[in-house]
Amino acid sequence: MFHTHNLLGLFVLVVTVWSSLDMYAYHDWTQNTNAHSVLGLMLLMLSLFAGLSGIATSSMMQFYNGDKPWASRDKVYNVAKAHRYSSYLVLVVGNGVTSGGIATYFSKIGYGIWGTFGVCTSVFFLATIAIHELCLRRYNRREFKLLEGDQLWAVQERIG
Repeated sequence: MFHTHNLLGLFVLVVTVWSSLDMYAYHDWTQNTNAHSVLGLMLLMLSLFAGLSGIATSSMMQFYNGDKPWASRDKVYNVAKAHRYSSYLVLVVGNGVTSGGIATYFSKIGYGIWGTFGVCTSVFFLATIAIHELCLRRYNRREFKLLEGDQLWAVQERIG
């Protein structure tokens, strides 16, 4: 699952950057001032941050030997937390930008009522993500115990 997550995250990052560059090339490399374009640029920056923090998290999990025993929290945890929350923000903003684009497109071609289709698909997608996360968190709370501090070091010494 770890490698699948990495590959899919890299795929999403590449598609986002490619699509953004394609749109800028289509508009002669100029930034439009409408809300959809500005939010799209913000999403590109946020996607880059989420992707790079994911790469950093993955690298630290594989190659970083951990902090000193007196550290209150490993750096990996903080980087992973930044990656998690920035990724959630990418999902929310990305769905908002996509919904706005769909609604704008349908209204421009004369099908105003179909613009709500974009909003409905985003709401459905975000509701599915929220339900999945809720179930996952509840399962993990019952099945796994978070080890910190002395307990974590004791386990690492037994393994290492």
